[in-house]
Amino acid sequence: MYTYINKAIQACKPLSLLLDDGSKLSGMPSWGMDSKWLKLSIVELEATLWISLNDIKHVTT
Repeated sequence: MYTYINKAIQACKPLSLLLDDGSKLSGMPSWGMDSKWLKLSIVELEATLWISLNDIKHVTT
């Protein structure tokens, strides 16, 4: 999972995430100060979400 996230961040590509609760999110990822959290900027919602890596079930680039 970390590999896919890092590749997306370095290539400035969006990610699609499937969370443990069944939610699906897509957006531009970046790391925060704490590497246990992923910052996801979602253009359609004009929002930025902080997502715990423990809550991510699957990552698609």
